[in-house]
Amino acid sequence: MAYLLEHAEYGHIPFDLFALEKWEYAQPTENDQGQWNILVKDYLSHPLEQQNIARVLQPHQTIQERNVSALIEFGYTTPLWLRVCYDPDLEDQYNRFLDNCDIEDFFNMEDEQDDMTLDDALLYDAGPSYDRDAILNTMVTRIPSLFDKPRSFHMDPESEVDGEKSALEFAEERAHTFLFVADAEAIKEHMLKIMWLDCYGNCVWNNKIEPCEVAGMCAMFLGGFTLTEAVHGYCQYGNPEGYGKRYSEDLPLITQTRLRLELANKPTS
Repeated sequence: MAYLLEHAEYGHIPFDLFALEKWEYAQPTENDQGQWNILVKDYLSHPLEQQNIARVLQPHQTIQERNVSALIEFGYTTPLWLRVCYDPDLEDQYNRFLDNCDIEDFFNMEDEQDDMTLDDALLYDAGPSYDRDAILNTMVTRIPSLFDKPRSFHMDPESEVDGEKSALEFAEERAHTFLFVADAEAIKEHMLKIMWLDCYGNCVWNNKIEPCEVAGMCAMFLGGFTLTEAVHGYCQYGNPEGYGKRYSEDLPLITQTRLRLELANKPTS
């Protein structure tokens, strides 16, 4: 039985995007083949011109951001590490923070082409106060591929929480990836922040995690465990609102330890 290769999925090939945008949906379906033929000729008669690329694409993404976008598009599953604090007084603390996270190999920091750490003061400096919405907007506008997943399989962002589900369960249904954020508070507290993201450019859950737990939590979530399991196994419980609010639902340490033991012994099949 024939099947689509991963990168041949509908909506991924450049001509797909052109056809979907230019299609005249008001026309009757019996005209579809004729429309297709016209669009093919139109598409091939307008090759990408370098001056258009220079104006539309190059100013809005760095080379690294484009490399990251391509890696995400091709199924690369390593999450992004985003540094948003560049206070010179915290530089030494940040370097110790990195050492404790032991992320160089995990985030491919030594490989310039595959580096998943975003570290550029001109682009990502959030200043002394953590502004989650501003940080999220920067990611949406500079790396939209981070959120660009088939939306037919994800909940509408305007849908309301089911009264029978907890806020965490509701977030789990919407989240498809996460972003590590190192801001001033994270560096001072020695607790890395996590933003869980849906495919519409929204943050649906927030956590903090100890640096030494980063690799284990990543492997756990990317290995097929759910947001709830990853949160209970490795993170402070968190909330869907933001880091400004008190973590009123933090789990006791003994409960976190028990959950970690249960999840470590959970069958993978």
